[in-house]
Amino acid sequence: MYLMNHNYLVGIVDQAINQFYRNDLFLLDVSASEWSIAHRIAVYLEKAFKGWNVDCEYNRTREDRSIKQDSEGKNKRPDIVVHHRGKVEIEHNLLVIEMKTASAVSNK
Repeated sequence: MYLMNHNYLVGIVDQAINQFYRNDLFLLDVSASEWSIAHRIAVYLEKAFKGWNVDCEYNRTREDRSIKQDSEGKNKRPDIVVHHRGKVEIEHNLLVIEMKTASAVSNK
């Protein structure tokens, strides 16, 4: 397994977002849910990360169904995660993306 540097990852995410803008801008125009937007971006990311799993709202850490938690013990369910399912070692967790739509931010 090889490590990807930060700039490379940022470039892939930028490409996925650009593809989203080219192909799926309608979702923003109609104020679609964050889940719909995350799913479409995940579709584009999946094409770039061969050999990795790209999941939305994935909340499990391993086959025993442990729930992902942050350092404070709060349950986590990232909008998009690029990882190897069922593996907990750091090298099997490549990227986590949390998203908020403008309407979600303005409602707080």
